[in-house]
Amino acid sequence: MVTPYPLVSGPAALAFWTVYAVAFGPDLVRTLREDDPDPDAVRDAGSKYVIAACNAGSYGLAVLLAVGVPAATIRPARTAVFVCGLGVTLVGAALRWYAIRALADAFHGTVHVERDQSVVEVGPYRWVRHPSYTGGILMFLGIALALTNWLSLLAVCVGVAVGYGYRIRIEERALRATLGDAYAAYAERTSYRLVPYVY
Repeated sequence: MVTPYPLVSGPAALAFWTVYAVAFGPDLVRTLREDDPDPDAVRDAGSKYVIAACNAGSYGLAVLLAVGVPAATIRPARTAVFVCGLGVTLVGAALRWYAIRALADAFHGTVHVERDQSVVEVGPYRWVRHPSYTGGILMFLGIALALTNWLSLLAVCVGVAVGYGYRIRIEERALRATLGDAYAAYAERTSYRLVPYVY
């Protein structure tokens, strides 16, 4: 049986859990400290819970697959793949922090749009409309890659596609409905949602 690096003792596990804490810790702290949003401005449609369930569920399944289906282990260069996964996670976290910093007070854990809110077009929002989600997706894909199992990676790809796909659809609908022409014009100028020249 091939034990995933995060589940073994030693430097690999320490590196994995350190990167995990650095990448995901700020989101946890932000969630715990966030004030209750104005209920009149919330347009979430349950997306907060959908994305959390998809991310957690797909990653839980990914761990089970990494342990239970060793035949799907990524070989050769397993250690290099593991290190690459940690690197992707950190890149994703850095992009997410950058995007959240650009949004400043406009960032919320739920889809939350004020009528007098302005459209943010600075920082990474110059290139894509949802860079914090791009960062989040990279974080989860990196963590999945660190499990060094093809099926684990597939499970997380499906999970983030469903979760973030739903969230983006709800958020864009809310932004267009609340901000109107200002957001429509921004969406026309910045035509890519997650990855420049791709999507």
